[in-house]
Amino acid sequence: MSDLNFLPKDYLDKAKRVIVFTVWKGILSWITFILLLSSNILLWGGYFLEKELSEWEMRVYSINNRNPELVQEITKINTTLENLNQIQQDYIAWSKILLEFSELIPKGNKLNNMNINAKAGTFKIEGFSFTRQDLLQLQENLNQSSIIIEVDAPLSNLLKSKNIDFEFSGRIDLSKFKDSN
Repeated sequence: MSDLNFLPKDYLDKAKRVIVFTVWKGILSWITFILLLSSNILLWGGYFLEKELSEWEMRVYSINNRNPELVQEITKINTTLENLNQIQQDYIAWSKILLEFSELIPKGNKLNNMNINAKAGTFKIEGFSFTRQDLLQLQENLNQSSIIIEVDAPLSNLLKSKNIDFEFSGRIDLSKFKDSN
């Protein structure tokens, strides 16, 4: 069976547009309703949360006013703990550094002075070598060390062949000696 349609084509097109418009109008009405409902829920939720926060602030303020000594003691303890934490983070195991340096000094060399600047990551050592060969061995040990990044050795170290007063400076990697706790 075929459908008979006696309505004019313009009227059918207009009716289809009215139906589509009505459907979209309904969809947009629902979306608007849902958005209004959601915004209303969020608005009231924000109001109640703000009220709850205000009540908690009043309770904390009340507790602080009733026990100022306790609050002061807690603040002092927190400050002490923060200071201890900072000290622990900055701690360097100096005994390990000294042990590492002592292993770098070969026989025939004697250290008179050693300065390490932890903040700058630099070192300077001064001492005495019996022979130039002893001095060159010390310089080689410093250059091959895993903790020393750079070694500066003045040429004056090499002017004498015996009984040499030496000086070395450079950069040192202290990260290996920082406490990991």
